Amino acid sequence: DPLWSRGLGDVYKRQNKYKGNKSAVATLVKKVKVGGSGVWGTTPMPPNNLSDADAKLVVEWILAGAK
Repeated sequence: DPLWSRGLGDVYKRQNKYKGNKSAVATLVKKVKVGGSGVWGTTPMPPNNLSDADAKLVVEWILAGAK
């Protein structure tokens, strides 16, 4: 699987990194909108053109285990 081989893996299993972090949603909403790299490897995440509300919805869904 090309995603696993590049270190991207299963994002839904990585949400525990942010467990108990009260600023996680705000931090991750910014990362989703602005993009970034270096947190889960060297592959950059491009910026996403989402409203704050949509980005927050996605982040909260992932942090909840994407169920």
